[in-house]
Amino acid sequence: MRNPNINKIHIILELLGYIMLMLSLAYAIVMINTIEGEIPTHYNAYGEVDAYGSPTSLLILPITMLSTCLIITACLHFLPARSWNTGFKLNPARENIVLTDFGYMMASMVPEMGLFTMVVTYFFGKEGSIVMGASFALIAAMAVSVIVFFIKAYRDNKVD
Repeated sequence: MRNPNINKIHIILELLGYIMLMLSLAYAIVMINTIEGEIPTHYNAYGEVDAYGSPTSLLILPITMLSTCLIITACLHFLPARSWNTGFKLNPARENIVLTDFGYMMASMVPEMGLFTMVVTYFFGKEGSIVMGASFALIAAMAVSVIVFFIKAYRDNKVD
């Protein structure tokens, strides 16, 4: 069942995210086969290494984020848009516009997660401060996306 509130921009956002996720996964696989010994796997609040592990731990983030993005995509494409919790009563005359806005909110998370995964996978075991910065940047980007698209949907819901 195709969601009528999805357009080409939604698809492009998702594809961009999945390309970045696949590049991250490919990079992790290459690095697993080239790194010998243990690598840093966790950093404390000061960006200092506080745990080590196998190079196969490079796969954890790309696989986790890929799984998360697949769930977001499944919700976007296969759940009836009317079942999404918008937080406010939909105006029937504006429903399609509002649900498209919520679709943008969901679709924008895929490239955000893809970029985050690329950065963290590349710098994993190299630079703790970059990993910490990327984590904060992802949280900020997702918060901004949610706030911006929620406000847009809320305004679009109002009668002209």
